Amino acid sequence: MSNSFQREQLCDGVHFSSVTDPKFKHNRITANLVIPLDRETVTDNAVVPFLLRKGCRSCPDFTRLNRKLYELYGASLACDVTKYGGCQSLDLSIYGVDDRFTLGGEEMVRPCAQLLTDILLDPAFADGVFPEKDVELERQQIIDVLESQINDKRFYAMSRCQSIMCEGEKIAIEKYGYIEDAHKITPASAADAYRRILRILIQCFRIRLTPRTQNQPLRLQLHFYHLSFLTFVSFVQVRPHIYHVEYKSLKICSAVLFLYFSGSVITASPERSHRICENWVR
Repeated sequence: MSNSFQREQLCDGVHFSSVTDPKFKHNRITANLVIPLDRETVTDNAVVPFLLRKGCRSCPDFTRLNRKLYELYGASLACDVTKYGGCQSLDLSIYGVDDRFTLGGEEMVRPCAQLLTDILLDPAFADGVFPEKDVELERQQIIDVLESQINDKRFYAMSRCQSIMCEGEKIAIEKYGYIEDAHKITPASAADAYRRILRILIQCFRIRLTPRTQNQPLRLQLHFYHLSFLTFVSFVQVRPHIYHVEYKSLKICSAVLFLYFSGSVITASPERSHRICENWVR
């Protein structure tokens, strides 16, 4: 059976996409928060999905959150930070069994979607900010990730090449940010980043459904306010007759060489840019 793709707009700035494939027994629902890369805010933004993953107001700690996931037939949560051109995508996902395979015929897609919505829109704030203990743990995690990047020599070489070639442009900004900024993350700065992200854009929800589940109406109770579309502009500028060579000696048994070429600027219409964004997020 061929897969089917459907997409609908829930409200301004929020789209829902569904992909049907009957060979899967589980559904994956993902919320992608797509925001422009900014050197001043990228690090605070990067920590947000990992803090949201800790729970929500109805499940404010890991114990109650895990109990809720066990009630959903062992559903699991995941989060990630990715970069597409000059945009940073903060991703939150829930993975759960399809309604067809529950023992008593219980609904699973709806409560999984509701839990993901609660985690995204109703975080477990303490006095209007993220809990201090959670921030300390995730701040150190971001720092560890940034410090360990040099251990992946291929990634490190590619990242440095891109940063040098596109210096001063959004595409040169690291997706997790920078160590010096990670040390400055506080509960208040992380909460401010969360509120700022929701004011910019939520690109889409996507779900992998079996035919039976897809035919059933799925209504996510989403409450998004003051969302606006993100206008995409050109990410790479032409720099003719400019080249730069950087050499770094490390104690390794092999060498990594990256050549980075810039091309002409492509100015896309808002409609075409939106389609580009859709392809990226999928």
